[in-house]
Amino acid sequence: ESTKFAMKYLAIAGAESMDKKSPAEVKVLESNPLL
Repeated sequence: ESTKFAMKYLAIAGAESMDKKSPAEVKVLESNPLL
């Protein structure tokens, strides 16, 4: 559960700082539909 929270936080923070998702980020989000 804490891992899901951490991944969601990192994805949101990364998207805000880069203004777009990196390929690795997209791959992680696609492999974790619960996020």
